[in-house]
Formats: sequence, C-alpha cells, structure tokens
Amino acid sequence: MKALATAAILLASPAWAGYQYYLTDSLTAIDGSKWIVTGAVTPSRSGLTSPDANGGLLVSRLEIA
Repeated sequence: MKALATAAILLASPAWAGYQYYLTDSLTAIDGSKWIVTGAVTPSRSGLTSPDANGGLLVSRLEIA
C-alpha cells in the first residue's frame, strides 16, 4: 500500500517542476544582441510594455542550449 501511495504522489507532481529556462531577462532594457524587436515595445522598470494597441514582439536571437 505504501508503494501505491508513493507512486500516486509521484504521478501527481508536475514533470516540469525542475525546468530551467535558457534565458532569464527582466526586460527592463532591450539588448539588441539577444532580441529582435518588431512593432512597438517599451522596456520599463516593471518590465516590457506596449504603447500601441496592436502590441509588439520580441524574438530571441539566442540558440536553445
């Protein structure tokens, strides 16, 4: 019974809990060596915003390691 309870707990926990992102960036500034900017986006202290209703897009230039 103990093994069944352990298996149920392991199966219920998310598989992505240990996922590590290949890039972490708070987007308070846009580094042109890391990002391609399309549209209107503005970096700020609180993160990335868009003054345009159509938004904007950042595309990573970095390869996934």
